[in-house]
Order: sequence, then C-alpha cells, then structure tokens
Amino acid sequence: MKNKILNVILIGYIIVLIWLLLVPNVFRGEQTWYSNVFSYQHFVDSNLIPFRTIIMYIYCLKNGNINIDIPIKNVLANFFMFMPITILIPTIL
Repeated sequence: MKNKILNVILIGYIIVLIWLLLVPNVFRGEQTWYSNVFSYQHFVDSNLIPFRTIIMYIYCLKNGNINIDIPIKNVLANFFMFMPITILIPTIL
C-alpha cells in the first residue's frame, strides 16, 4: 500500500514538474497556454541544454552585467524543485 501511494505521488510530481517547465506560465502575463504551447518559438525558448543558464550566469557575473542574487535564486530554486525526485525514487526502489 505504501509503495502504491509513493508511485502516485511520484507520477503527480512528474506531471507538475513537466507542467511548470514546459507550459508557458499564464499567471505571469505570458500568452495563453493554448496559443503558444505547440509553436516553434515555445520550443526555441525552452532551455533543454544542461548548465546553459549557469554558464550564462557565470559569464554575466564575470562581465558585471547581473547581480549575484539572480544566479543564487536560480540555483536554489532548481535545487528545491528537483529535490523531491531524489527522495521519492530511492524510496520506491
């Protein structure tokens, strides 16, 4: 029973994660989800290359273009967004 509940939680977490990462955020004033999700521009704007943003932040910090708080907030948000999967998968297996 415990394993079934954890499987449901993991599937729900993955669905929410995909929704947060790949569907435009309507609440932040972006276009409605149905007008942009399947467009070419949406997939061009999605960051699917590992460490691309971190490398960009390092380059911008070196040149003095951004404050240090922006990359710190980004790295911490990514850490807390993906931390549940590191707990759920070993628990299920």
